[in-house]
Amino acid sequence: MSQLIGILNSNFFVGLVTFIAGAIAFFLYVKQRSDLKKDSANIILLEIQNAERVLNQVGVEVRAGTLPNKFLLPTDSWSKYKYFFVRDFDRDEWDNITEFYNNCKLYDEAVSYNNSMFQKNEEQIRVSMLQIPAEYIKEYLDGKKATDEIEEKQRLEDFFKKASEFQKTYLSRAGLLLYSPQKPLNDAKNSFDNINKNISQTTIGLKFKKLAGLKI
Repeated sequence: MSQLIGILNSNFFVGLVTFIAGAIAFFLYVKQRSDLKKDSANIILLEIQNAERVLNQVGVEVRAGTLPNKFLLPTDSWSKYKYFFVRDFDRDEWDNITEFYNNCKLYDEAVSYNNSMFQKNEEQIRVSMLQIPAEYIKEYLDGKKATDEIEEKQRLEDFFKKASEFQKTYLSRAGLLLYSPQKPLNDAKNSFDNINKNISQTTIGLKFKKLAGLKI
């Protein structure tokens, strides 16, 4: 018993336990890092494939001169996890992935700016829809001095007619009054033309599939 206690208290045994604990910790660290790399590869591949699908959906409209309210990259996992893949891609592949993400982000920025212009147009339409009828009301109230009941009734009918015609005409032509800046559309077109729309079908996509543990 005393010999067992002596062994347990020996430097050799303490060192062995420390080594085993360290080995287990290192193994868990390596496995966790490997799992995170695999998950990151899968996420990045999904982002690329989703962007390609959206590019295919918006292509006709962008080339026709309109900018749909659809984003290519709601998230950017490449910037966050690319350090995992330094040894997995050659220089050209690395640059192509980075360029793909950069061009997608430039496209999304153009869409976001274009949406902000649309919101400002909506606000202006609402302001005008309230402002013009308010002027008609003021005109009616300022002139409400007639003593003739028939004349007063006619003025009231004229007021409602003006307000109704304005609303009908303004809404039917509101689209012609909208301000549509050309810059976001031009920026989106340039980015769209520069994006590799089949990057997932290249060696880049194949490597991400392998790294994610997917069947090829």
